[in-house]
Amino acid sequence: MKCRRQKAEEAGGHRKETKTLYASFHTPQSAARNSSRGQALTEYVVIAGLLMASLGILTVFFVTFKEYGMRILALVSSEYP
Repeated sequence: MKCRRQKAEEAGGHRKETKTLYASFHTPQSAARNSSRGQALTEYVVIAGLLMASLGILTVFFVTFKEYGMRILALVSSEYP
């Protein structure tokens, strides 16, 4: 199978024409490279979101357990006979 460059050369095209034809043609490798960059960015955003959500959940747990610990400390330190 021939690429555009070879077809243009066989048709008698000049070197300038083949460059313009070849330059305007996007290769599948460049398309795959651009999509992988977008995929990596999306993955970083998803991971950052998951880390923020887990940080929020851990903060709620920490506050809740600290309050519960203060209740137990208050009961232990009370002066019942």
